[in-house]
Amino acid sequence: GAVALAARAALLSGGGLVTACVPKCGYIPLQSQVPEVMVWTTSGELEHVEFPDQTEGYVTCAGMGLGTSHATSEAFLHWLGRQKAPVLLDADALNILSASPESLKAIPPDSILTPHPGELRRLVGDWKDDFEKLEKAIEIAKTVTPEDAPEVEAVTYDERGMESLRHTGLGMYMEDSLTTANLGK
Repeated sequence: GAVALAARAALLSGGGLVTACVPKCGYIPLQSQVPEVMVWTTSGELEHVEFPDQTEGYVTCAGMGLGTSHATSEAFLHWLGRQKAPVLLDADALNILSASPESLKAIPPDSILTPHPGELRRLVGDWKDDFEKLEKAIEIAKTVTPEDAPEVEAVTYDERGMESLRHTGLGMYMEDSLTTANLGK
């Protein structure tokens, strides 16, 4: 399901060589749905128990259809801690991170987080309105963004709905309904 959709989207958006990492049980379903995609299977039969070591030079996404079992969570956090290049984290990758807040510091600079509102709520807690949601997103960015991140100007809205510029001092911005986070250098 989710892995096939993500792999197909990568192909349709111009990815030349797309490789999906799945447990052994995902090989046949993925190849049946998207035969153009290369498949790297983990040694786990039903869940991820490891992740590819070689990701340098690749655009790497994690989380779609990942699962959140203990073994998968440990393997994912171990893998994330070894990453130097930016990654895109979605779905279960974000759920794993929300269950282990101290691991947010392992996210490489310039990574992209794509939470839907429920995933964002698990990461930052409840909010009363979009203004507070943005404030909480900025706070979490301070947690995962190195201190030497370049200062950026972000358009925000005050309580009257008036547009204003804010120096956030971090490389994160939230894109309205997409709530996409770009974590700074």
